[in-house]
Amino acid sequence: MQELPAMRSTLSCSFVEKKLFSWICSRYKNTDVPGNFIEYLDIEAKKNVQSIKSWIPIANLVVQNPFPVSRSEIRTFSKEIIDNWETKVSSVDGKNNEDLNKSFEKIRKEFQGFAAVVTVIEAEPGHASDFAMEEAKQITSIMGIFSGATQIPDIKCVSNIKGSENIAQATTFFDTGEDSFQMTRGILDAASAKHWKLDQKKIIKIRKIGLDKISMLLASDSLGEFEKSVLNSILLYSKSAFTSDPVEKVVYILSSLESILLKNKNEPIQQNLGERVAVFTAQKLEDRKAIIKTIKSIYGVRSRYLHHGHTSSELELISRFMRHIWIFFIQLLENVDRFHTQEEFVNAIDDKKLS
Repeated sequence: MQELPAMRSTLSCSFVEKKLFSWICSRYKNTDVPGNFIEYLDIEAKKNVQSIKSWIPIANLVVQNPFPVSRSEIRTFSKEIIDNWETKVSSVDGKNNEDLNKSFEKIRKEFQGFAAVVTVIEAEPGHASDFAMEEAKQITSIMGIFSGATQIPDIKCVSNIKGSENIAQATTFFDTGEDSFQMTRGILDAASAKHWKLDQKKIIKIRKIGLDKISMLLASDSLGEFEKSVLNSILLYSKSAFTSDPVEKVVYILSSLESILLKNKNEPIQQNLGERVAVFTAQKLEDRKAIIKTIKSIYGVRSRYLHHGHTSSELELISRFMRHIWIFFIQLLENVDRFHTQEEFVNAIDDKKLS
């Protein structure tokens, strides 16, 4: 039943399961319910399906103006919105009680002024919740690509779904004498914990260089083979934005490149990957040679990390590699409409290499 588009887009599996159980119980008790489950489900769905708007807050992100991403929108959690909700709740209760005021004051302190993923869907509440959460996960992942953390080796993006941003903190106790004791709490990665502020100029820029293209892919219900491959590679690449470990970034980035640039597992990986990135992104021979050399060196960094557990101090090498790959993915998005299959894309690069 979930394979039917109309049902899949409005009802969750759990909703259908509960209604099936309810229908069976009712039939067993000989109550007055339709003999056909589909008819019963249609009646129950009409009672529950409604237009639902969800707000899922994003940590450490401030936006000047709302803008669309995928099927949703990123906009500010404003004072007006929270005031409106408080008024609705107060009108239902019929009075302004102290506990209610405290609850909304806590909401204001924690969320007001920051951004949220806002999603509107016509569905039953269970499916609406699942859909909105999946949207928020994908959107925050994609936004991480444009945070700068995919180009800087030792910082991470913490503009994730509020509550899952994982900012490392530590508590220190100081004992300096008989009459002196102090406790402090602090953030370990201060560079990563800064608020990410997007004014209108920055919003226009990131939409132009790739966010709108990714948004189109996320929102589409009929992606082609190459578009699916590009989106999968982009989502893998986005994982590199959410760690501040340089070599973990390298592992995620190489995985994303291998997923889009290799024809099969039998190919020589390092040589083909380096050459294809170089040919696709650079025009001059010297630049291409430099990219190939960098990627070969990066595979050495990954190998030492995976096989010996070493981390790398070669931040300049990793930084240079990350800048090359940023250019690769921006150009990949610019060419997403040119090819129908991943094989066609890779063959075009190889043909250019030999021309």
